[in-house]
Order: sequence, then structure tokens, then C-alpha cells
Amino acid sequence: MKTAFLLLIVFVATCNTFPTGAPLSVCSSMVPSHGVAAQTSNAPVTLTVSASSYTASSTLTITITATSGTFRGFFLQARSAVDTSNTIAYGEFFDIPSNAKAINCNDLTSSAATHTSRADKTSIVLKWRAPNPAGNIQFMLTYVQTFSVYWGAIKSSVISGPGVAVIPTIAAGTTDPPPSVLIETVS
Repeated sequence: MKTAFLLLIVFVATCNTFPTGAPLSVCSSMVPSHGVAAQTSNAPVTLTVSASSYTASSTLTITITATSGTFRGFFLQARSAVDTSNTIAYGEFFDIPSNAKAINCNDLTSSAATHTSRADKTSIVLKWRAPNPAGNIQFMLTYVQTFSVYWGAIKSSVISGPGVAVIPTIAAGTTDPPPSVLIETVS
């Protein structure tokens, strides 16, 4: 009886692991430790960015909105749109609403944002301050509808850094990059 009770406690503790936001251990992979694979269908979310370009220290507003039902968790970073193997998060989230918090990925202050509770949400609005020019970036989102239903690698449209122009964009809610991306330096 004691063994069964102990196993039940361990199981419940495992299932409720990070209700107050993603841990630092997911900074690179952006994959929650929920013990299930990400969904492969289009995510029921829109990821909207207030501008298509940035300059050093400019502020962008990022809005995550459920298009069907609600969501309980999220993890958001700005990453290089050119070097997809680069897991460094760029910029800084600030003026964080009460249902979110910033975390320091790769020892970079407030470089990612995540939820603070598993309460149902329909949208969240975040502010992000651009770093010194880091080239073209994309916001990368992990979207958690319920503990066992989540989507990863949701990309915003490409945000152009100073001196760089981008022709195509990637639709939010999809995980596939466009067939080709043309990047050119603007003089």
C-alpha cells in the first residue's frame, strides 16, 4: 500500500512539473518535459509582431492569440532567422504582464518569456526590446494548450534587422520554412 501511494505521489508530481513556467533547461530545445510529442497539425494560434523590421533598442509588441479555445502555457524567444541551428535568444522582454515572466536563457537577461500559471488564457501581449543588430530574426513559440497537447517551433514572420531586407515570410502557426529565402543587403 505504501509503495502504491508513493508511486501515485511521484506520478502526480511529474505531471504537474512546471505549472509556473518553462525552466531554463528548455532554452535551447524549446521542448517541454511533458513526456509527449508535439502536435504536427497547424497550431490554433496566431503569433503577431507589431513591425516587420527593427533597429537597436527599438520596441516590438508580440501578441499570442488562441484561435480556438484557450491555452495554458507558452515559451517565446527571438532567434536568428538565417542560422536555424543557432539557439541563442536575442533581445529582452520587459513590462511583462502578470500572467507571464521573463527568464534568462544562455545568461542573457530576460531573453525569453513564459507563463506564470496554467490558468486558461485566450491571448497575451508582450513587449520586446531589440538588441544591437543581430540580423534577421524570428520569434519562436512553443504553445501549450493542455499538458499533453502542445505545438513547438511556431515561427513568426521574419523581422528584418538594420541593413537587411527579407522577401518571403513564414505564416504563423506553421512549422515549415518557405521553399527558398532571398536575403540581400540594403545599402
